[in-house]
Amino acid sequence: MSWIEERLEQQKGKAALTLPEKPKVEQQPPSWHETWGKIREALEHDVSELNGHGGPQFTIPRTAESLIYVVPKQGPVESAVIQITDPRAGMLQLDCPIARPGTPRRSEFTMSEGKILLKRHITGQPVPPSKSMTPEEFSRYILEPIFFPS
Repeated sequence: MSWIEERLEQQKGKAALTLPEKPKVEQQPPSWHETWGKIREALEHDVSELNGHGGPQFTIPRTAESLIYVVPKQGPVESAVIQITDPRAGMLQLDCPIARPGTPRRSEFTMSEGKILLKRHITGQPVPPSKSMTPEEFSRYILEPIFFPS
């Protein structure tokens, strides 16, 4: 063994002694992650139910994990975009662009303990309820004005 190999072996030994092995930490999904999945499921269920009855058809394409798009298969019809804006705090933003004259909807919500709670209503009608909503209630709040415009 050459002196270089000896020194490399010594360094390996020192490094092994000085660097403690890091404990493996299992990454837990954020507390709101399950609620986000239930929101997606509720929206997909409601879109599927409406599509089964004919009339305007909608789809929810699978894109990024932090985005849910509810888009018409044919336009011009309103749509919805639900996006996680702060993954640490479980905050999401709802944007509903419109295909007719008027004011689009935009609101911010937080997800906590399986519920969705209005944080700030920015613009548009209907105004979200101030009480916390289940994912199913949230889906209805988002989709009812799109599926059944007045």
